[in-house]
Amino acid sequence: MLPIGRPMKHLALLRMLMPLALLAGCAPAPHRAVSPAAAGDDPWLWLEDIHGAKPMEWVEAHNAQTRTAFAQTPAFETTRRDILEVLDSEAKIPGVQKIGDRYYNFWKDKEHPRGVWRRTTLEQYRRNTPAWETVIDVDALGQTEGKHWVWHGAQCLKPENRRCLVALSPGGGDADVVREFDLVDKAFVAFQLQKRRLDLYRTGVLTKVNTIQNLTEYSLRAGESSILDLLDVIRTRRDTLAGFYQALFDYQSALLDLELATATPLLK
Repeated sequence: MLPIGRPMKHLALLRMLMPLALLAGCAPAPHRAVSPAAAGDDPWLWLEDIHGAKPMEWVEAHNAQTRTAFAQTPAFETTRRDILEVLDSEAKIPGVQKIGDRYYNFWKDKEHPRGVWRRTTLEQYRRNTPAWETVIDVDALGQTEGKHWVWHGAQCLKPENRRCLVALSPGGGDADVVREFDLVDKAFVAFQLQKRRLDLYRTGVLTKVNTIQNLTEYSLRAGESSILDLLDVIRTRRDTLAGFYQALFDYQSALLDLELATATPLLK
């Protein structure tokens, strides 16, 4: 493949090579468009529905053939056990990536087959048994959300290194679900939005509607407001309280998801 750049030079080179290709009988074959009818004749097109019932039955049937041919041999279980022993060994050297002032590692073992994204300090990493802080427990996250998440990495925004885009694959396929994550709060940004929404109610909105209702009641007694004015204020306060309780519920739900994802007790 020709490198990108200097198009005029590459064009001249192509003009020099084309006669040689023609003389050698190597002219490129003309492009043949695939008609819709031809595409519809593909006998395996139904396998494109990778999560469909019929393709999954086909996969299970072929997996069964493979297990019969290989997994029932005498050496299979021994080889499988030896490989798992290596993969789950605590003696593995954890490779790290420096993000900010911490060192991050994605670790898999027998207790965490899907993996744990964790971090430590340089001082701790130099020790024989570093103390690791869990950032995201992929197994716990998948159990909470009912997904078979597979870790596909994270990219963090420099120089703050606080917000990261975490890539998770449902089932280990090529497609990723990208979610924003906060390394300081160890929370997906959705949790932070719920927390800010709840804080707005607690620090201002509820106080204001209560104050307005009290003033309206005083104004009614003084003959400066009508009963309809008070009813409007009461209705507004009721709607505000309903919004507050919904925000509280959403926050607690997000907090529970975060607790399960990080394997850290947060609910009190």
